[in-house]
Amino acid sequence: IKCCLSAAIDAMKWKPIEEQLEQCEQCFDLFDGAFGLIDKKKPKGTIPTEQLGVAMQSLNYRRKDEELTALINEWDPDKTGLVGHDDFMKLMTRTIEEDPEHQLTMAFRTFDPECTGYMSAEVFRDAMLSMSDSLSEEEVEEMLKEADLCTHPSHADLGEIDYECWIAYMLNPSPPPKEEDDY
Repeated sequence: IKCCLSAAIDAMKWKPIEEQLEQCEQCFDLFDGAFGLIDKKKPKGTIPTEQLGVAMQSLNYRRKDEELTALINEWDPDKTGLVGHDDFMKLMTRTIEEDPEHQLTMAFRTFDPECTGYMSAEVFRDAMLSMSDSLSEEEVEEMLKEADLCTHPSHADLGEIDYECWIAYMLNPSPPPKEEDDY
């Protein structure tokens, strides 16, 4: 199944990288402008490193504290407390390109306009087959069998898959926990 993951990622790109980077650009401009109003001494074209996590989170990229600290150390080695525009864009480009889980989650969300966290098995099958030249029907059926591990009993009759659970499973194939109390 792991061999199908890269095909699924390719098939399900939710937005071209150019559009994602345009969103990053807009985010940076908002943070730069807002913090420029708060701190008149802050150089234009920078955002405070303490706001890097908030900026990334506003773009749906969440990082653990230790990951964020490592990023700040990497992108602000002189400890100025600021990240410039070019560095922010390089960081986000790398982040976008290196995060298959995020790419897949955002792709599947396009098939979940109500943001329920579920998509029907039929929609999943159709999306995989229509968007990928490299996946066979057999591979998609195998993926659906794997996805069945992420179907909560309350959604089983509906034929719906918890796609965030399925993505996490695809990236780390150990049976996902079924916590019925969470539903």
